Amino acid sequence: MNDFRLRSANLQVCATVSSRTYKYLTPALSYIGEGASLPPMSGGLRGVVLCLRRYYLGKPKGLHSRTAMPHRFRPYLLILGLYATMLIGLTWPWAAHFTTHAPGEATWAFDESTFMWNIWRFKHNILDLQQSPLHTTDIFWPLGIDLVLYTYNFLNALLGLPLLMVAGLPLTSNLTIAFAYIFSGYGTYLLIRYLLRATPHAPYAAFMGGAIYTFSASRAIFAALGHYDIVSTAFIPFFTLYFLKTLRAPGRKNPLMAALFATLCLPRSLPLYAF
Repeated sequence: MNDFRLRSANLQVCATVSSRTYKYLTPALSYIGEGASLPPMSGGLRGVVLCLRRYYLGKPKGLHSRTAMPHRFRPYLLILGLYATMLIGLTWPWAAHFTTHAPGEATWAFDESTFMWNIWRFKHNILDLQQSPLHTTDIFWPLGIDLVLYTYNFLNALLGLPLLMVAGLPLTSNLTIAFAYIFSGYGTYLLIRYLLRATPHAPYAAFMGGAIYTFSASRAIFAALGHYDIVSTAFIPFFTLYFLKTLRAPGRKNPLMAALFATLCLPRSLPLYAF
């Protein structure tokens, strides 16, 4: 028994077809070749034929499945999955305490607590107080203090804003760090693959380069010390990639993408760019 599944825009047909049924439907499949229209038939039989034709003869023209994963995206999802798996293994037991604990060092200055406070402060000022996130009266009350030159990680705060509305603060902070790890590697993978696109082993070299960049000892040290602003480098490889593409093929898309990722690089720590 073989299971064939077809998902279209508003219809899901799941047909279990025996080898005998397929034998009887073979002439129909041969008749309904690539590009041919289906003859009149019931909805259930039509779904079965489409499932079989897609499985044995390939995807028919005019059939577009919104939930089917294009083959060209699967390698990239595999790369993301591998980096995520490596992150879990190399930082264990962080994943086992993902919702309750955050990376940091008690003998240091508890910097991880300040960056988690950043995420909460941003959401509290924007949604609850409806005021600028660059000022607080919780410190030096009642005058308050401006946070312009404070190590404010706006990038994690922006990424964590929707998450914090439905999840706890430790989980939100950990998800932003995991995002920085995984997409730092993925962006480096895309960059190296672009630079080595003419070589036969470019995907393997790109994967290794991305792993070295994202799981380097320096990143692990800063994550362990709670310096999340230095860990948040996810968009730097993407900016470099589209900047190089802009130099080689200006057009319109590449400069816009380079400008977008450059903008996303800036808010990870305001003092780094102020000085």
